[in-house]
Amino acid sequence: MKTAPVTIVIPHRNRVNEILRSLKSLQTFQTVPQEVIIVDDFSYPDQQRLLRDILSKFKNINIKLFCFSKHVGTSDAKNLGLFNTRTPYIWFLDSDTEIISTDTLEVGYQILDKNPDIGVVGTEIIKGRHNQRYIREQYLLKSLWSAYIYHPVTKVFRKEVDFISTCNFLTRTEILEKIGGFHSLLEMGEDKLACIQIQKLNYKILLDSRFAVLHHQSVTSRKDFLTRVRIQFRDGAFIYGTVSSIWKLAAFHVNCILSMLEYYKLITKIYRLYGNPSAINSKDTLDTSRSFKPLILINRLINIVKVIIHYILANKTYMFLKGYYLNKKNKKDLKIIKIHLSKLCNEINL
Repeated sequence: MKTAPVTIVIPHRNRVNEILRSLKSLQTFQTVPQEVIIVDDFSYPDQQRLLRDILSKFKNINIKLFCFSKHVGTSDAKNLGLFNTRTPYIWFLDSDTEIISTDTLEVGYQILDKNPDIGVVGTEIIKGRHNQRYIREQYLLKSLWSAYIYHPVTKVFRKEVDFISTCNFLTRTEILEKIGGFHSLLEMGEDKLACIQIQKLNYKILLDSRFAVLHHQSVTSRKDFLTRVRIQFRDGAFIYGTVSSIWKLAAFHVNCILSMLEYYKLITKIYRLYGNPSAINSKDTLDTSRSFKPLILINRLINIVKVIIHYILANKTYMFLKGYYLNKKNKKDLKIIKIHLSKLCNEINL
C-alpha cells in the first residue's frame, strides 16, 4: 500500500458516531496518509472515552489524538493540527464527512503536486431531496456573505472558485504557515478568511469533483438557527474588517444591500432545484417554466425574512472596526500562532 506525504486533520467535538463513519471510509484508500491527527475540542467525558476506544481499533492507520481540557473552538483545533504536521501537505476534514472514492487521496495529492499554482483543492457533496447528490459551490458576494450554487453530480466538474470549506480542504502546509493558520477569533468563516489570504499569495482555489467527500451535515450543527446566523455574519463582518481598506469598509452597508437581491435569487433557485431535481438541463441551468404554487410563495416570503435578519445581524459596525483595528495593530503570522499554540499545548491531555 502506498503512502502519500499528507497529514489528515479532523477536529472533533461530541460526534463519535460520525467520526467513526469518516474513519471507516479512510480504510478503503488505495493510498493512505502518512498520519491522521484528531483534535478533540473538549468533548463530554463519555464521548472522549468512546473516541479512544474507537481509535484503538484502527490498527492500519497511523492516528494521533490530542484532547483539549477546555473548549477552544474549531480554528484552534485546526491550528493545533497544523502545528503538529510534519508533511508538505495537510488535508482538513470535518468529522461528519465520508470519503466516497478509494483513490481520493491520490487524486488530490497529484493535483497539488503537479500544479504549483494551486493552493487549495476540495469539493463538498451534499444530499438533497430523494437522496440525490449535488456538488455545492460556494462563492463570495460583495459583502463577503457566502452564497451557494448546486451542481448535479453527473460528470467531472472543475472550476476555480473563491473559497473551499474546510470540511474538505487539501492544501500545502507551508502556505498555511505563511498566513499564520486559521484566525483564532473566528467561530465560523475561518476557512473563508484563509482562502482570501491564500489568493493574495497568488495561489488558485480549485473545486474538482474528482477530489470530493460526502458531507452529511451533522444534526448538531443545524440547531439554533439564529445563533448560527448571528455568528456567521458577525464573523463575516469581522473578516471584512481584517482584509479590507478603510474605504472598502465604509462601503460595507451598500454592498450588503446590493448583495441581498443576489442572495435571495440564489435561495429561490436552490429551492427549485431541491423541489424539482429533474428540472436540470444539459447546461446545468434551472427550468423556471413550472406553474406558480402557494407553497413557493410562502417559501419566498420566509427567505426574504431570513435575508433581512441576516442583514440586521451582520450590520454591526463595531465588528468591522474591531477587525480593521486588529489587522493594523497586530498582523497574525506563524510566530504568533506558535506562541499561542504552545500555550494551548500545555493544557492538552495526550
